[in-house]
Amino acid sequence: MDLDEIKTTYGKDLCLVGGIDVDFPLATGKPEDVRDAVKKMIDRLGRQGGYCVGASNSVPEYVPFANYKAMLDAVFEYGVL
Repeated sequence: MDLDEIKTTYGKDLCLVGGIDVDFPLATGKPEDVRDAVKKMIDRLGRQGGYCVGASNSVPEYVPFANYKAMLDAVFEYGVL
């Protein structure tokens, strides 16, 4: 799915959730990769509201805790609260 098209078409009617890929950056990337991915998704989809950062799936046990924490920290740093 094209997230930009969905956001443009339905952004006032729904909230997009997810978008941070489990494989890369969460499972195999570095914390900096995770932070960059979160910032890009917030810039791309979140500035007008209607976006919740999250994994593109559930967060499995093989995701390093440092990467999961980097995702949460980036939300607080870059997110619109």
